[in-house]
Amino acid sequence: MEKRFQIENRRGYELHSIHYFSSPESSSSKPLAILIHGYCGDKENMGFNAEGFELGRFTKLAKALLQEGYEVLSFDLSGHGENIREPLRISNFVMDVEDIYAWAKNQGYTRIGTVAYSLGGNASIHAQLPERKVAVFWSPAFYPTRSKGKFKVFFYKILAKFMKSPAKDGANFGDVLVDGTFLQESIRGTSDNVLQKFVIPTLIVHGKSDMYVRWEWSQEAFNKMPHDEKHQFQVVENAEHHYDKDLLQQFIDPTVAWLKIYL
Repeated sequence: MEKRFQIENRRGYELHSIHYFSSPESSSSKPLAILIHGYCGDKENMGFNAEGFELGRFTKLAKALLQEGYEVLSFDLSGHGENIREPLRISNFVMDVEDIYAWAKNQGYTRIGTVAYSLGGNASIHAQLPERKVAVFWSPAFYPTRSKGKFKVFFYKILAKFMKSPAKDGANFGDVLVDGTFLQESIRGTSDNVLQKFVIPTLIVHGKSDMYVRWEWSQEAFNKMPHDEKHQFQVVENAEHHYDKDLLQQFIDPTVAWLKIYL
């Protein structure tokens, strides 16, 4: 079963959300997985939907988690999906994740984990979520602009200073608005300090054929995290940055297995 509704964030904007549960009597005693989509994604799909890929990839993950006894909460990040269009901000995404988490805590959930894709992973790792039990990252964009190359990043730095008016970037789910501030935030990336202090149980799954966000960058970030059995990194052969069907299942299966241990 699912309930579609809105959760107000601290900035007064409504975040369109879906709460997945197995019975009419939703129980906060069950573990809750919060799903965080990527750039140009929405609450039902992971991220920018390249032509030829199926819709509802997050919905498929939610159903798999429901079958294992989890409740699931998915939502549109600011400026995405059904939300009001405003210039994108990674800092707003971080606050969105924190506000969604606070809503879940206020509902009585005590066992909460996150599953984040691509740029959503950047928001997830920077969000302050007290008592979060576990985090899973799919193809995380910890360093968003690395795929652009040195010349293009140099161009981005110049553009970021002068790009005042937001411009549309197209996606199958409707245009989003980007401006210089969003480019500046993207260039910063994730600091070693954030990675080193990310002590909660963490699973990173990354496609080996990903040319947008290379798996080696996730490996680099993973190597800066605590080295223990509660941190694992897995590579999926032949998976690019966008995946569905059998390849998507190869991300879902280890995610479910990891949550069974720690959530």
